[in-house]
Order: sequence, then C-alpha cells, then structure tokens
Amino acid sequence: MLISRRSHRESPGGLFRSPLREREAEPPAVRYRRIREALYGKAAYVLVQVALLGAVIALALTLASLFRRHGTTLDPLYVKGTLGVVCILILLMIRRVVGQVRQLLALRRDQRQARAELDDPAAKSDPPSASRDRG
Repeated sequence: MLISRRSHRESPGGLFRSPLREREAEPPAVRYRRIREALYGKAAYVLVQVALLGAVIALALTLASLFRRHGTTLDPLYVKGTLGVVCILILLMIRRVVGQVRQLLALRRDQRQARAELDDPAAKSDPPSASRDRG
C-alpha cells in the first residue's frame, strides 16, 4: 500500500495494523501490560470525548433557548441552519464515540485473551475470528 497518493514508497507492512497485534510474539506478561495500558488510555480518551459531546449538547440547548427568547426578528433559515450545523456536529461526535467504544471493547477482548494466556501458558489462544463469534 502506498503511504500517500504521491508517494512512490510502500508502507512496510502493507495495510496499517495495530501495534498490539504485531507484538503477539512477546511474552504474555509484557503483552498483557501493553494491552492494559492501551485500554486505560482508550478509556480516558472515551471519557474526554463523552464530556466534549455533553458540552456540545449543552451549547445546542443554549443556542435553542437563545433563539427562542431573542431571535424572533431573525430569519428562520438562520436559526434552522445554525441548529442544523450543531446537530450534524453532535451526530458526527456520537459516531466517533461509538467507534471508540468498539475499539475499547476489542481491546478488552484482547486483554481477556492475553490474561488467559498468562494464567495458562500451555493453552493456545483462539484465533481472533473465533473469539469474535463468541461475542
């Protein structure tokens, strides 16, 4: 895969992969710690995203009440356009939070798998596709 459209160099691994998946050959304890750290970081990031989403929702409610009280002389398209843009922003942020939560759940699944390998090093782990089927 090309690094960019204008680049003539290929990226080293083909498609971009998760650094946690590339380190599956590491000892189970190291892999478990890396996944745990990534999980904590992703959880903090999701919390910040949710807080920001709440702030944007509060902004939308404030704008709606502001237009209701003081915007009687404004063109209705201005009011609808402003609130429409804020609603689109909210929908995009919800989509982003849902994607981040899905990544958080995938990291949790990887952490459970790494913990199972750590508890029972003789047992081989299931392939990632089989662990997804169990849900």
